[in-house]
Amino acid sequence: MGIKLNIQHSEFEEIENLNLHSPNQNIAIGDELQKASDIFISRYDTLINLKYLVDNGANHIIANSPSLKDEIKSVVDFINDEQKNNLESRIAPKVQNKVTIESEDGFDKSLQQLLQDIDFEGYHESISSKLNLVTNEFYTNDIFHRTSTQKKGEIRLSQDDCKIIIHYKSYTKVKKSSIVSSLYRAAKEKKPRQEGRGAGLGLYFILQNCDRLQVVQNPESTDFYVYIEKNKRYKDISKRIPSINLYNLKE
Repeated sequence: MGIKLNIQHSEFEEIENLNLHSPNQNIAIGDELQKASDIFISRYDTLINLKYLVDNGANHIIANSPSLKDEIKSVVDFINDEQKNNLESRIAPKVQNKVTIESEDGFDKSLQQLLQDIDFEGYHESISSKLNLVTNEFYTNDIFHRTSTQKKGEIRLSQDDCKIIIHYKSYTKVKKSSIVSSLYRAAKEKKPRQEGRGAGLGLYFILQNCDRLQVVQNPESTDFYVYIEKNKRYKDISKRIPSINLYNLKE
């Protein structure tokens, strides 16, 4: 068991100095498109990254992150069961608000509750509209796909000194192939799908508006964590390239 590094590009040389250990799993970390890696360190755009997930069966893309080392360590620790999967393990919140998804006409009130005491200083000017878009996608998705026997989904919005996390808990099971293929189709075609329920663009819109998207399959729920960082990496927020982490998802 251990870590296998295949780092070819000089901008990622810092990874080779990380003191990473994997006592429970073999983990390949690389930055070459032609080689399969468990954790792919990417210099490429979102469409290429999503195609890599489709073609190689990888679960983790870490893309041009200002906290590259922290992201890699977080993934390695999780794979080795050294980091519990819950919101508290990812953020020490100064603010934390939670709503249960009730009815469609309750979104505006729920959004007000979620944004209460959230500090927008230091974020992009469009942060408020981004939070509106992401929470609305999760909110309407839950109402649209939830059956009469399923528990109502929940959204939690938390903030610490350097980031905001939107955590959506859906009491449904989602296949990895469904998530990856839906994201790739939306990124490639950029238009609503012609078959099936819904337009198939919601999760891609969310991905476009965050720094990290994590999807975790738990025994009773599928949990989505959307990270928006305080660090202004780009003058144009739409040009950021997000990281993607998929944990425990089954086919």
